[in-house]
Amino acid sequence: MKNFTFTLLFLFFSIHSTHAQTSFYPIYLDGGYGYIDASGNIAFGGNFKYAGEFINGYAVVSPGSGSTFSSSNRGIIDKTGKWVIEPMYNDIRVFHEGLAAIYRNGNWGFINESGVEVIKTQYKKVGDFKEGVAWVDNKGYVGFIDKKGDYVVNPIYYVAENFDGGFATVRNKTDWGIIDKSGKEVVVPQFYDALEISEGLTCARLSSSGNFSFVNTEGKMVTKPEFEDCRPFREGLAAVKQDGMWGFIDKNGNNVVRSIYSKVDNFSEGLAAVKYLNKWGYVDKTGKVVIEAVFERAEDFRDGLALVKMNGVFSYIDKTGRIVYRESK
Repeated sequence: MKNFTFTLLFLFFSIHSTHAQTSFYPIYLDGGYGYIDASGNIAFGGNFKYAGEFINGYAVVSPGSGSTFSSSNRGIIDKTGKWVIEPMYNDIRVFHEGLAAIYRNGNWGFINESGVEVIKTQYKKVGDFKEGVAWVDNKGYVGFIDKKGDYVVNPIYYVAENFDGGFATVRNKTDWGIIDKSGKEVVVPQFYDALEISEGLTCARLSSSGNFSFVNTEGKMVTKPEFEDCRPFREGLAAVKQDGMWGFIDKNGNNVVRSIYSKVDNFSEGLAAVKYLNKWGYVDKTGKVVIEAVFERAEDFRDGLALVKMNGVFSYIDKTGRIVYRESK
């Protein structure tokens, strides 16, 4: 199928609706992108130049040829394919907590679900709203704003991650630390690297040559510094790299999935994609292989389906490995 690239579809893939029967998954049809439902039936579209992920019932798309709108702009559709925000922005992200980030004329701002610009486009970079706040980059300095656009954490940092459970990792000029929503540094910047807070923990290291350990929001190590690399916790498990190979640990540092894989993705809906002997498959949280490693690429499960590539062909599979939809060549 022409122009059907894995990189694009990977970017479009993550679908987060709450009911499988109303989930939609992006596909490439002849001439443009559209969506299938969870049964593999064509739902709508097919003429979008860009088709993004559905989150909370909305997706970002660009109109295709024949549209009255410019295909270089992006807007938001609902699950009927209807425009809820017409494509008038250079870029846009779906709504999070009632606000969507918009990009226009080189700056980011936010609109509400009625399309009203409630925080003007003035920032070089922004995060999505989470727990009532969003990080924003104002001329190279990062802070957090509320939904009125007022700073709740002043822009004094160089980098920041989203809040999770009331805490966020931030970096000053050289080091990472942890703040609460008042902006108090509950863990003074001291780490060379630190990931986002997830499930109450961050993965951090003290020096560029040091190993990673998991650290709580008090700055205390809850695992030994024995990991070459790591990922945030998802569904109670975190991917870690030891002796050049990846596996998974629980929050007590116990190895629950052996480090025997060259690559892994995070757990999603109880399964994780793992690469073994140059092929991808899926394991459950006990490390049991539930879908054999036969794929050239395998993505996270979202609402019961995952995107895979086998023998050069892209398909969606269910959790038994059954093909629900296969691209036509």
